[in-house]
Amino acid sequence: MNNFALCPLQRGYTPEVANNLLEQALMGGFARQRVQFVNNVHTVTASVLLSEKIKQQYFWAFWRSHQENPRPFLWRLMVDDTEMTTYTCQFVAGSLQLGERDGKVYSVSFGLRLKPNPQRL
Repeated sequence: MNNFALCPLQRGYTPEVANNLLEQALMGGFARQRVQFVNNVHTVTASVLLSEKIKQQYFWAFWRSHQENPRPFLWRLMVDDTEMTTYTCQFVAGSLQLGERDGKVYSVSFGLRLKPNPQRL
């Protein structure tokens, strides 16, 4: 499995923690809840800064590789822990967005689905 080597930017980093519950609102009081899913995935919108030519080439090669042959990859992120944790990730189709360009420097953001990797690396 490939490792994604770029670091995510803190700005624009919006993790949504997995929800395993199905909920039904009631007229009064607490909602009725039950476990609907087991090991549901987190979703994250992440950005990386492509400040050098080598980073740009690396990102586009990695992205194209996973567009031509969709498969999971590993990336170190911080979602529901106090430390960077290695997650098994999958790109969300159609989520790539190019950020504002400042000369040759620009950022890209994209959506990910991820689940915790059993091995913390």
